Amino acid sequence: MRATLDHLPEPRQQEIQTIVDLLQDEFKRVCNNKTSVENFRFWTQVEERIQKEITAPFSPIVHSLRDVNAQLKEGHYLFKDIRQDGVLLYDGNHKALVAPRNLSP
Repeated sequence: MRATLDHLPEPRQQEIQTIVDLLQDEFKRVCNNKTSVENFRFWTQVEERIQKEITAPFSPIVHSLRDVNAQLKEGHYLFKDIRQDGVLLYDGNHKALVAPRNLSP
């Protein structure tokens, strides 16, 4: 994963930093567990709060670390792309993503 947003235009970097700051405020109330991930009401409120602060469309897709690693082990392309090309915005527990499995063509 990338560690910086330097490849993005400055306005986009600022919007992403706003999202990270707001999410960190919310994460003080959330644990990394299945119940938190599946709390639709909570994530809807987070989405609405963030959308008020930025101009770009925002729609969170929420998965637990356990689920992301399971998807990587299965070789799911979306998660492999995120692992390869995504940007790590916050790492509160310092746990690494597993190496993805390659699917046969």
